[in-house]
Amino acid sequence: MEVPKGFHYPNAGSADYDAEHVMERQSGYANAGPIGSFQDADLQELWIQTFAPGTKVRRTGPPDGPIHLLSEVTPFLGIGVRRLAAATNQHIPAYHLPQDVTAPALGEMLGQMSRQSPWDIVEFDLVPEGSRTHRCLKELGRLGWRTAIRVWQVSPVVRLDLTPEEYLKSRAKSFRRNLTTANNRAEATLGKLEFREVAGDPQWETWLSRALALEAAGWKGQAGTAIVQSRALETFYQSVLCRFQSRGQLRFYVLRRDTTLLAYAMVVVCGSSCVGWKTSYDPEFAFLSPGTLLQWRVIEALLNDPHLTHMDMMYAVTDWKRRWATGTENRLKVTIYGNTLRGRSLYLARELRGRLRQRKVVPEPATPCANNP
Repeated sequence: MEVPKGFHYPNAGSADYDAEHVMERQSGYANAGPIGSFQDADLQELWIQTFAPGTKVRRTGPPDGPIHLLSEVTPFLGIGVRRLAAATNQHIPAYHLPQDVTAPALGEMLGQMSRQSPWDIVEFDLVPEGSRTHRCLKELGRLGWRTAIRVWQVSPVVRLDLTPEEYLKSRAKSFRRNLTTANNRAEATLGKLEFREVAGDPQWETWLSRALALEAAGWKGQAGTAIVQSRALETFYQSVLCRFQSRGQLRFYVLRRDTTLLAYAMVVVCGSSCVGWKTSYDPEFAFLSPGTLLQWRVIEALLNDPHLTHMDMMYAVTDWKRRWATGTENRLKVTIYGNTLRGRSLYLARELRGRLRQRKVVPEPATPCANNP
């Protein structure tokens, strides 16, 4: 089978566009549990140390799987809103509640926290639509809690219940043609490329250091956002990856020629789903598209794993990710309003805005009078 590559995603109406290529919304996390996920208690503590040092944290739930909520006062129209928020940001693919937390239990936890120290709103970001966490938070509304749910982010996903041949067939002809061309060009320039999974390598941490240095050599280094440019961020990634590697959840793929590292990709497996967490390539070889060549080999390897059903490419949907994705999955923001004067007022204000938007009448264009030209 030829190894294709894609720079182009067809637009509707183009010659190689097919209804198969339209991205469908899918739910890679719908049945995935948080076991071994980014919401493990030790990883949550590490996230807080890295991204919210000094912030007050309120914990509730079972000791072996507590819910961590950042506590802060947020100004809103000159009023301080007491806000609790889940520990999430762009470094976390999705949010899951602990496995054994039910809606009634969560309601009791939130009520107890409010009695101890009143809060006005609680926010859970990056909740996968259709997931157990989504259903649990939705159930709170049916139990009498004031809640609001809206789409917060959209993540591209790749179905992994296909064969490599079926996956390639679902891509545009230009995708396959470009990938074949890029593969031939790279081999003609550099010779045979080596693709390896190195998470089980005794020297895997050396590969990690090389990968982070490679990222810093590219556009992220120029923008000042590379992992190694922040000591706290570097410690966070090294610690998280070490935990996942020790649990057998890390897939660390590299593409190289002799001793030259051309590209890398880090995939974290959580149950039947996986997350494409980090990837980068050597900018000196950008004309050979090493990142794209590696991406195909990674997807092919994951397609051949019968235990995996979806890969989350992480938000947002960029043109590059769209070429590979077979669908998208919504990440939701769920807001719970407390039974305080401010909480009730915020909820009523939201409801009023929604009703006004629904009742807003768009005036019809004026019709010329019969007596006017």
